[in-house]
Amino acid sequence: MRQEGSYDPNALYDANPYIRRVVDTFKSNLFCRREPGLFEWLFNALMHDGDEYFLLADFESYTATQRQAGETFKDQPSWTRKAILNVARLGKFSSDRAIAEYADEIWHIKAVK
Repeated sequence: MRQEGSYDPNALYDANPYIRRVVDTFKSNLFCRREPGLFEWLFNALMHDGDEYFLLADFESYTATQRQAGETFKDQPSWTRKAILNVARLGKFSSDRAIAEYADEIWHIKAVK
């Protein structure tokens, strides 16, 4: 979408009432009654500043996954099993190693010493 220039957050906002409702809360004072306008920058970032990370494009799949996780969490034995397997399958993961690999292989930067 970035290469084609086809991403249009306004089209998603206009076409999906759920997205519109959620995005509109950022320009309301729902989450910040004592600090009006505190989250308006989020609305602007999504709707006027290009939604750099294409958040609205992923919104429906993200919320569907969150709903599924919520349903799975209700089944505690299943949730516990999945949580244990998730940790067991991490293998050699460490944040230091992951950051070093990203720096080297993706960002092509060297550590400052």
